[in-house]
Amino acid sequence: MAGLPTICQLPEIYSCVEYRVNQYSGRDDTIGFHVGSAVAPHGYIWIFPKGNSEANVGIALIRAGAGTAASPKTYLDAFMRDYLPDARIVRTVAGGIPIDGGLKQFVKGNVTLIGDAAHHANPFSGGGIMNSMEDADLYVQTLLRLINEGKTHKCHVYEQIYTKKYGWILKWQRRAQKLFYSLRDDEIDRLFASVNAAFGTADQFNEMKFYRACFLAFLKILPPVVKRNIQSRRQS
Repeated sequence: MAGLPTICQLPEIYSCVEYRVNQYSGRDDTIGFHVGSAVAPHGYIWIFPKGNSEANVGIALIRAGAGTAASPKTYLDAFMRDYLPDARIVRTVAGGIPIDGGLKQFVKGNVTLIGDAAHHANPFSGGGIMNSMEDADLYVQTLLRLINEGKTHKCHVYEQIYTKKYGWILKWQRRAQKLFYSLRDDEIDRLFASVNAAFGTADQFNEMKFYRACFLAFLKILPPVVKRNIQSRRQS
């Protein structure tokens, strides 16, 4: 793309499939995430209710790390059979999300890549809408300043500005992703049990409290995970 290196390797891509379904019988006020080696190895399944008995049900999978030749669609179809047998698929979309933590170069000449094109999606969740909006906003602010200063030939400075503001976030999200997918199923269960224990009801949910609970839960299970990863690296 415009001579910029945008190719991803398989370990750096979420392979995704999503169904739009009707006859959905779940709660409209609750979104769902399912993880674990049985339902989505090296990935997760989501359920986003849309109202009127409709929902988006999808899967994101890092196929290079899943340890299986089964496709994301295979896992999603199995999930539908086991958990949503009455739902009817009315639309299917599929695609890939770059989760390598961002391109090193995303400005060349008068071409600037933002959002997914610049690989600025969240490396952990694969979410990219908010990232793209923040990216576009920061780029417009930078471009307006350069226009006012008569320095539009210096658009390349946007790389430095973006990396300073958001690059470290993508870096830590990438590390969190690698750590999370190194967990065994029993460790994932303990992680979410600790997080759930921090909340009485959904009405008591607080975003910062949630992040704090996740951090503390990670600390509880971290020592054996780090030890296992070190041993694995030595053996390889």
